[in-house]
Amino acid sequence: MPVPSIGIATQLYILPGFPGHLVALLSKIWLLILPITWLLFIDKENFKFEYPKIRDLLAGVGLGLLMLGIMLIVYWLLGAI
Repeated sequence: MPVPSIGIATQLYILPGFPGHLVALLSKIWLLILPITWLLFIDKENFKFEYPKIRDLLAGVGLGLLMLGIMLIVYWLLGAI
């Protein structure tokens, strides 16, 4: 879906200022509304919410720390370019 790219391009290059911000905001709202609409009216399913398991949270924290470590190492190796 090119909607986020179109929103940002409009905000930065095509319509700088308030109109561009409005287009970018509407593109972000589109990203939220379209899947919800599809779920409710096309798939005809209800919302389901489940709390994450401890194992899933630990995996997320572990992967996040791994990515942070990689970013810090790359920044340290390349410096502030």
